[in-house]
Amino acid sequence: RWALEAATRRLVVVMPARALSTPMPGKATLDAGHLLDGLLKSPPPDAFRVAAVTTAALHAPDLDAVIGYARIGERAIIYSTHLLPRYANEAQRRGRVRRIIDHELGHTYGATHCENDCVMRDADGSASVDDLPAHYCPEHRTMMQARVKEGPAHP
Repeated sequence: RWALEAATRRLVVVMPARALSTPMPGKATLDAGHLLDGLLKSPPPDAFRVAAVTTAALHAPDLDAVIGYARIGERAIIYSTHLLPRYANEAQRRGRVRRIIDHELGHTYGATHCENDCVMRDADGSASVDDLPAHYCPEHRTMMQARVKEGPAHP
């Protein structure tokens, strides 16, 4: 909750836990895209964004494992605590979660991956989530600020 409130500067309402999906037969991970579809079916009407957190491992189209997932311009994000290192201290865990949230929210604001010193750099390649900077580049910061200002009207 704290990471979402910090990232969006909005009140975060924690809704009751609910089952969204189960792994497909033969898969040990949950389909993050399918989970997003479930979140988008019935979001609260005044919701700016909808986020889900799971302890289960996630996969996305063309990716075996993801720690977070969002689609460009949609209102939902999901992230998993499954790959968060158990050895990290609280400050390291919070920093990692904040970067994941900021990165996935960036996609909901319309941002694609960035080559600049930006939290929107692609963490799928050689860089890990821990290597991402804790900020947006000027272009993505302007985009984020505009979307947050638009509120629930976007998208």
